[in-house]
Amino acid sequence: MVLLDRTEERAAIDDAIEAVSSGHSRVLVFAGDAGMGKTSLLKYAVDSASQFRIAWIAGVEAESDLGFAALHRLIRLLTPRLDHLPDPQRRALEAAFGESDGVPADRFLLGLACLNLLADLGAEHGLLCVLDDAQWIDRESLEALSFVARRVDADPVALLFGVRELSQAGGTLDGLPIMYVGGLPDDAAFELLSASLDTQVAPDTGRSIIGETGGCPLALIELSSGLTKHQLRGGVPLGEVLPIGRQLENHFLGVARSLDVTAQIFLLVAAAETSGDVALVRRAAFKLGADADAEDASIASGLLSMRPTVSFRHPLIRVAVYSGAPSAQRSRVHKTLADLIDRTDPDRRVQHLASAARGPDATLAVELERAAERSARRGGYAAETHFLLQAAELSPGSADQGRRFLAAATAARNAGLPVRSEALLEQARKFLTEPRLEAEAIRLDGTLRVHLGDAGAAPALLYKAAIALQPLDPELATNAFINALETCSIAQHFTKGIVPETIARRALSSRAASDTSTRLDDILLDGTAFLFVSEFGNAMRALHRAAPMLRTGPVTRNQISDWFNLVLVLTNELHDDETYNVWVHRVEAQARVDGALFALQYVLVGRAKLETRAGHFAAAEMTYDEVVEVSRLIGGFPEFWGMNKVDLYAWRGLETETRTIARAFREGGSAVGSAAATNTADLALGTLELGMGRYRDALRVVRALVDTNMPGWTCLALPIAIEAATRSGQRDLAEKYIEQLRVRTDASGTNWALGQLSRCRALLGNGEAEELHHEAIRLLSETSVVAELAQAHLGYGEWLRREGRQVDARGELRLAHEMFATMGANAFALRARNELSAAGDQVQRRRSNFRTSLTPQEGHAARLAAAGETNAEIGARMFISTNTVDYHLRKVYRKLGIVSRRELSQALSVLEDR
Repeated sequence: MVLLDRTEERAAIDDAIEAVSSGHSRVLVFAGDAGMGKTSLLKYAVDSASQFRIAWIAGVEAESDLGFAALHRLIRLLTPRLDHLPDPQRRALEAAFGESDGVPADRFLLGLACLNLLADLGAEHGLLCVLDDAQWIDRESLEALSFVARRVDADPVALLFGVRELSQAGGTLDGLPIMYVGGLPDDAAFELLSASLDTQVAPDTGRSIIGETGGCPLALIELSSGLTKHQLRGGVPLGEVLPIGRQLENHFLGVARSLDVTAQIFLLVAAAETSGDVALVRRAAFKLGADADAEDASIASGLLSMRPTVSFRHPLIRVAVYSGAPSAQRSRVHKTLADLIDRTDPDRRVQHLASAARGPDATLAVELERAAERSARRGGYAAETHFLLQAAELSPGSADQGRRFLAAATAARNAGLPVRSEALLEQARKFLTEPRLEAEAIRLDGTLRVHLGDAGAAPALLYKAAIALQPLDPELATNAFINALETCSIAQHFTKGIVPETIARRALSSRAASDTSTRLDDILLDGTAFLFVSEFGNAMRALHRAAPMLRTGPVTRNQISDWFNLVLVLTNELHDDETYNVWVHRVEAQARVDGALFALQYVLVGRAKLETRAGHFAAAEMTYDEVVEVSRLIGGFPEFWGMNKVDLYAWRGLETETRTIARAFREGGSAVGSAAATNTADLALGTLELGMGRYRDALRVVRALVDTNMPGWTCLALPIAIEAATRSGQRDLAEKYIEQLRVRTDASGTNWALGQLSRCRALLGNGEAEELHHEAIRLLSETSVVAELAQAHLGYGEWLRREGRQVDARGELRLAHEMFATMGANAFALRARNELSAAGDQVQRRRSNFRTSLTPQEGHAARLAAAGETNAEIGARMFISTNTVDYHLRKVYRKLGIVSRRELSQALSVLEDR
């Protein structure tokens, strides 16, 4: 193959081939209109990589809604040994391909399975994966493959994507290296035009053709072949010019129609059956009247190939052949294919039946609903959406149409497709007449507002749904009230059209709040509503009753999905770290099983907060990285979600990073109506200023959070404000805030709450200060909030030094310094170090997080290896292949001057102590 021009593209491909030959990975996306030469570039890559193992799949438009279809074709083509995978990853693949019953495929385990399979296949001779027409690869497959693309590193694997428009990939390819493929320059285009014809082309005519085709190589070759010699020599006008896509489609359709009828039938069957199954296409075509001669004629035309699978020379040929056939003929073809497809592939069979349908069909609509259920069980929520949409369109009655459109909208939300969900919801509303379904539609609209960047509008919609559901379904109404208050905790002062207290009071009056109800949702609603009207005693009583049920009681999957974020808010208010931690792990496990990525995204932020409070900063950072990956998977806003890491930067004392991210997070949160974002930024800034000893600045930043009752946020801001007010000499204000904290703590009574109150009261330095310091340390030692325990030791050491008890002070300050330094809380560690110096002692300043030697990924891998985890376990935690884990550890050994894992712990300890 000779490619004209394309110098930069060929150089990028050559670089990719060289990288794989050297044991490294490369990823590249070629984007451009149909016919611009993306496929030719990909073929150039294949020709250049003859020494590698090659896998080529192309997306097919008719298959784009069949979950995991493209991935199944790729894996089947590569025929890897699945028994080499860890069991959870193998099971995820089997679930995705419908080869096992049970839970849906965990998206991350599935991505890891694909990553390890491709890495292992490339380990011996290198692997080139070509993924053409990615805009038509089903979303689930493209998510898995883009996950691989972002995670390959020290793996001899190249992934090359071809896509028409990046936006058509639904955000899955965003952030990958991309090259835009446009038309050829005039000189190269004229050379191609002349080389493809057997006659001389007049310069003016050539320029005209090039101008009209935009230098599109396929258009130049295909369309010019239909021009006469007189036209090419400039003697006859070229005629009306159509858009290139339409021109090419008409051209290919003309070539197909020039064949006899039986060959046209063969082509149509091949266009309708997207699996590429040669035997199936032949059987169906021959049953419809085609024969071996028709197959030969189709191949001879250059439109079709039958080796190794059925494929068209260009995707537009399939489109032209299929769309150019009469609808009745297409229906017969689909019906024939459905009859011949084995019952072991029910989804493909029902897809053909749906394409064959000529009007409403109640029986087929039910079959499509069953296909949707099968897809949901595999975690293929985009496919579930597609089948439900088809079921709705084939429903004979408007009631069934509305119900199925609404179900499709819900499935789209679960698939992480909020824009599509919103569009389907609008379709559903045209047919909804049943009051309950109308209320459920309003409720879905409210939940979508948060994901569509308008969190402030969500509470009013959910409140409206709750009111409408009250006389129809009290239990569902309770859940809608809970959803409304949960979104209030996100939107807070950005809430539009209603005041949160109004929702809370109506929720309380909607049912007699009492201590006798045993339903968890009733208890949660009471606790939440009482918080929003500042009745902390009633709120805490309800939440204490809910806590054991949340930890170990029977909670449904829907409840976990609905309450994932709210319970984090409530357990923070209760200062119940045990329930918080258990709930995080419980929701995370269920969300992974269900593939509920929206819930997973939120709860992982909660887990990162858990890890940060526990002083596990490395684990928190890995979790925040996973949040970004989830957001990318669902087509969200990964950069925005990544800003949640601002609190970790604050604890680490990284001033520039903290201020930059906090500013951006505040701006972004204000734009989408998310007080959760603006409050997170303010809390991080307060932590930073407190750690650096700038107490007036710390108070200024968090004061608004304390002076306004913000459920879920005021409780986190109070201890910062109390310490900042005390140390900046504003004793009266500190005492006022301590009284606010005391009211909450008396109602809570947990070790965390009582320990925090004792720590804050001790800061005032009253006569009982030492007793309070001891009590704070004792109580906080019984919790998982190690970061606050370290603050308690620091506060006690600072008090002892000011009391002149230097020897006692040194012991507490050394312990505080060790705790802060170990977790990487550098600003607080420096505070402790300076206090130690003032107490007449010195400690060597520690440099945590391996900043001077190891990269973040090397540091993460080293810590996990030192803790005894295997390469496979480390890869699963870090979402990288086992080959890449080994690559990182070899670099760690070299940098640390060691030769085995046995030496890691000591080497890391020495490095941190430098």
